[in-house]
Amino acid sequence: MRSIKRKEYVNIHLWLRTIYGHATDCENYYCENRSNHFEWALLKGKKHEKNRENYWKLCKRCHLVYDKPSLVVSK
Repeated sequence: MRSIKRKEYVNIHLWLRTIYGHATDCENYYCENRSNHFEWALLKGKKHEKNRENYWKLCKRCHLVYDKPSLVVSK
């Protein structure tokens, strides 16, 4: 994945929140509903750009599992 500048990253997330609102739920079918904090997450294999189809809404725990599955500790 190409590296993007912090300003570009912030601008894209600001665009997502402005156009689509804050992430308010988790789109992960396997979510265990263990978090009440939601975030926009970049889909694997997609580029950071102003395209809603490149992102999905995840709870904080699912986002962590999605980005770094080796850091997650079992129940």
